[in-house]
Amino acid sequence: MQTARACGAAGGWLIVGENVLVKCESSSAMEGSSAEWVLYTDLVGSTVANCMMRTVSAVDHKWLQPLLPKLQEVNMKRLVGLSKPSQQTAEAEVKKDAVEVAKEREEKVGGARERYLARKNKQPMKR
Repeated sequence: MQTARACGAAGGWLIVGENVLVKCESSSAMEGSSAEWVLYTDLVGSTVANCMMRTVSAVDHKWLQPLLPKLQEVNMKRLVGLSKPSQQTAEAEVKKDAVEVAKEREEKVGGARERYLARKNKQPMKR
């Protein structure tokens, strides 16, 4: 979730978790707004000093409050693909995936076995 909080000193908003000052696009209806909290879809600009938000909506702080602690845990660089996970994390995910794959395979085999036995029991005995 891309959120920003009003920064009275600079006349813009600070991105939550990154403390980067941003402003609304000049054509935005939010330009000059005094909304304390906003959500936006993306940032445009060639430098950090010249970032502008697109598709901005004012929101009530009460809506965001339960989600703010979770936002602190998000690794935004990893989320957008700028950094790779640590080796330990990657190995843990591979092991977890192998365990899940084995579990799924066992469930599929068990289901196939049950269907086979059900069909076998329904067929009349051949003599």
